[in-house]
Amino acid sequence: EGIMYLVRPLTDKAKNWVDENVQLEGWQWLGDGFGVDHHYVEALVEGMIGDGLEAGADFEVAHC
Repeated sequence: EGIMYLVRPLTDKAKNWVDENVQLEGWQWLGDGFGVDHHYVEALVEGMIGDGLEAGADFEVAHC
């Protein structure tokens, strides 16, 4: 099943975290967010929170 999520880094802290920790292809970016397959979004969010980012303040995740 092809469920996707859109992750939007909202702060410079979150943007820097993504740059340092996530390998993204250009096609994954949709505006100011990037697409993540449902198999990987939970681990991504856990990593972001584990490194001190706050969901809703530093980044948003939306189901596509």
